[in-house]
Formats: sequence, structure tokens, C-alpha cells
Amino acid sequence: MSERSQIALLWVSIVLTTIWGAAFVFLFRMMPPPAADWPAEQVRDFYITHQTPMLWGATINGWTGMALLPMWAVIATQIWRQERGRPPVWTIVASVAGLMMSMGLAAPAFCWGAAAFHPHRSADTVALAHDFGVLALDTTDQLFVFNIARAE
Repeated sequence: MSERSQIALLWVSIVLTTIWGAAFVFLFRMMPPPAADWPAEQVRDFYITHQTPMLWGATINGWTGMALLPMWAVIATQIWRQERGRPPVWTIVASVAGLMMSMGLAAPAFCWGAAAFHPHRSADTVALAHDFGVLALDTTDQLFVFNIARAE
């Protein structure tokens, strides 16, 4: 991969991550997420009140949720350059972990979008989709930490 391609991929990643973050904060209103002790009815009311921005957030995050994947392609390429002549173990680890980390950013938006798509369903159903989204974001934190620690 040429240096010019790598720079372009890094810029694509920066732009998409910025858009993803803006949708996360301003459309999903998940920074911070609603309190975990909210009853199911209150979670459903949150989704009813914010349905349109949540659906826009889900759409935008559908386009940008894999924003870090181009960056990890560049990182894996750089690791591969250092591993020439040896088994490319760290290159494979960086590639797979980058994909998993990107999926960790895309999955919550899918869950929150599902909750916002039909917020008038039972409160427990909406709360369950919401909880899956919050847990999908919170429980993938180790992917971010592991990837950053490995890249340095």
C-alpha cells in the first residue's frame, strides 16, 4: 500500500470517526447514557421523545460505524513491514482486532436504532434493545484499550 493511500485512509478514518462521534453525542444523546436504574417505561418514553434524531443517528452510524477500520488497515500494514521474513502474527492480530473494535462501535447504533424504530412497542422490548446497545458499547472497552496498547 502506497504512502499516499495510507494517508488518505487515515483521513477517511478521522472524518468518519468525527461524524460518528457527533451522531453519538448529539443525535443518540448517549453521552452519558440514560441512568441504568430508569424503569422500562421511562426508557421507552426517552425513545418516543427522541425518535427522529435517534433514527437519524442510527442511519449516520450505519454509514460511519466502521470508521476505525481504515486506520487499522494502515496500522496492520505498518506492522507487516516490521514483520517481513517472520510469521505475520501481529499483523493478523491487528487486522482482526481492528475489525472487532470497529464492530464494537457499530453494534450499539444498531440496537438503539432498533429501539427507536418502534418505540411504541412494549416498554420491556424497547428497554431490552436499549440495554443491549449500552452493554455492547460498554463491554467492548477492552478492545479499545488492547488495540491502543498494542499499537504503541
